[in-house]
Amino acid sequence: MERKAPMKIILTENAIARLNTWPGPAGNTHYKLVYDTEGCGCAVNGMAALWIVPGPQEGDVQAESNWGRLWFEPRQEIFFEEELILDYRAGNRAFVLKSKGQIYNPLLLPVDKRPSPGGTAAE
Repeated sequence: MERKAPMKIILTENAIARLNTWPGPAGNTHYKLVYDTEGCGCAVNGMAALWIVPGPQEGDVQAESNWGRLWFEPRQEIFFEEELILDYRAGNRAFVLKSKGQIYNPLLLPVDKRPSPGGTAAE
């Protein structure tokens, strides 16, 4: 069954404050929610990841959110509920991606996928 509205991601005040200061200046950084399967064995085994990207890629959709610059690939929506919450826990120095029904990743650390000065994405 196909969704009629884009994925909704609500950010807590802590998450917004952290995203606005790290990494780089506010308004200059985009984030992409992905279901990362690299190293997990197959396409259905993976985990939620947050990538720092220079901007949306062709085909990316902007999530409905109380904070801009959050993107996702429509083909990966199947792995997430319609409404998600992104929080930041200072004690763990990590984000938490959750919904009303489950925790997707309790230690979500953004991965910088922007091109480095040498021309390749930082890992």
